[in-house]
Amino acid sequence: MKKGLFFWVLTCLINLSICKAQDNQSLKWKYGIAGGITLPQLPDYFDPKIGWNGQLFSSYSSKNKSVFSSLGIRNLQYNNAEVFTSVNAKDLFFDIGLKSNFGKLSKTNLMISYSPSYVLNSTKIYNGMDKQVPKITSIIKEYDNIISHSLEIGIELELTEYSSLIVKYQKPLKSSQKQQFIDALPPLINVSYSINFNTFISKTDPKQLMISSLLALQKLSLIHISEPTRLGMISYAV
Repeated sequence: MKKGLFFWVLTCLINLSICKAQDNQSLKWKYGIAGGITLPQLPDYFDPKIGWNGQLFSSYSSKNKSVFSSLGIRNLQYNNAEVFTSVNAKDLFFDIGLKSNFGKLSKTNLMISYSPSYVLNSTKIYNGMDKQVPKITSIIKEYDNIISHSLEIGIELELTEYSSLIVKYQKPLKSSQKQQFIDALPPLINVSYSINFNTFISKTDPKQLMISSLLALQKLSLIHISEPTRLGMISYAV
């Protein structure tokens, strides 16, 4: 866990130095938390259940491109009806990648990233009637790929300046299927909602200030003008 936090902080510093070197004027920093659901893509004899994920993230933007990183934990669960078992696994993951705007769709980003992960715990739960079989068994020692490496591709939709919705497909570079469980990670679909905590920089963004000013001007009417000024304007028009 300490190593994961160290790598996340190190990546934030690298991201900052890269973006400062590219364009210091248009630099935009976001950091916060994200959480959502995870759905494993498994063979037919497994019954996947909806899992969960939670993470810390940071990103630095320059013009239409951003470098981002995240550190999180994920829970996966799936059943195998043929042998009356279910598997529950937790892993620690780290993402680092790039995202870019879809042209004029400035609120939609294409994301590509690399994601190593480490399986923290994996247990097999027996749901059958045989009392001689243990109900809960740790199977972490049976894994050949406790550390796995994956590639991800996805889309980020910026809902507001402070939140976004992310959908990503994750494909492990190496994974094997055993009779009762998947060694390492299976392919995954991750859906998450992120909240940006860096409201200070967001509020001082020139683009957002311009949009706020235009909205304020739209609402301006004679009702907002003082009585003497309005009477003066009417007499001048007459």
